[in-house]
Amino acid sequence: MRGLKRALGLGSTFAIVGVAGWIAISTATPGRAADVSSKQYVPGLGDLMNASLQTHHAKLWFAGHADNWALAAYQVKELRETTALMENVFPMWHDLNVGEMVTVLHSSLDELDHAIAAKDPVKFDDAYHDLSTACNACHTAANRPEIKIVDPIPQGAGSFADQDFTNGSGPQ
Repeated sequence: MRGLKRALGLGSTFAIVGVAGWIAISTATPGRAADVSSKQYVPGLGDLMNASLQTHHAKLWFAGHADNWALAAYQVKELRETTALMENVFPMWHDLNVGEMVTVLHSSLDELDHAIAAKDPVKFDDAYHDLSTACNACHTAANRPEIKIVDPIPQGAGSFADQDFTNGSGPQ
């Protein structure tokens, strides 16, 4: 009897937490950053570049060099989503049109899509270098030439020590 009461109590608690979670999720606007005028945290443009764009850029390199084409394709998709978010949340940065600046990245991302679909490491490296060059051109145009994007250092995979970049052969 005691176990049944405890199970019912835990079940009720989980139900309340589940309903509260469902309400929070159902009232949120998916895929949109918080309104800048609200009290919610909105990442800055530099935050989006450092925490998302640069991370996906590096992971793309590791995935491509591990011949994990599915993961590389996913990273390109994430790069596209981040640039779209940057354009929507920050249409202007100082006197620069962010949308126009990130458009430069689109042709490199298209090249990467083709290289990944072909599973062509040479085309992948060329497209990846074009993407890095486009990033650096934007930084220069934004008067931030000190921000230089380069290929990750192969031994630097430890930067993402919690991810296996091989294609299905690592620990689960």
